[in-house]
Amino acid sequence: MNSRARAWSAGWTFGLALLFLFVAGSLFAAPAPASAHGGTGSAATPRDGAMLDTSPEHVQVVLPADITTVGEMVIVDRSGRDWGQVPARIEGRTLSRRLQPGMPQGTYVMRWRVTFTDGHPATGSAEFSVGATATGARNPFALRVTPAGVAVFYATSAAVVIGLLLAIVVQARGLYGRADNHREGSAH
Repeated sequence: MNSRARAWSAGWTFGLALLFLFVAGSLFAAPAPASAHGGTGSAATPRDGAMLDTSPEHVQVVLPADITTVGEMVIVDRSGRDWGQVPARIEGRTLSRRLQPGMPQGTYVMRWRVTFTDGHPATGSAEFSVGATATGARNPFALRVTPAGVAVFYATSAAVVIGLLLAIVVQARGLYGRADNHREGSAH
């Protein structure tokens, strides 16, 4: 292999290595969804996916840390109507809200956004059904993002990208190695 071909091959390999490092770094440096105190550890009542015969009088969420402020706590039906009767109430780690009486049969989503005493924000949601729709199956397409799911997604993505880049490098080395051998053979 002549020096010019070796220099070109080394430059190509160096460029692929830089591309690999950039892509791998981008995957691991990408911010994960914000979740204070792990984002897990909240317990909603009614629990996520609950199927109730009658409408509850109130809803509550117990969070992993003391709450200072409530940004939002809504309980909405499919049309977007909020069924909360009074503003949400804070008691330490518990956030609760009284509901309007006579909620019709249907599916409801409870969403909350709070700030903990240490300044970290937290958000969450839980879905529950009341009455006839409670006997139906839960929506299998509802998006549920968890910190563990995000970690698995990043790890899987990184493994796929690393595998593809390694395959490209191996393929390129094989192609250029054959081309160099062919040139050397024809020069003699």
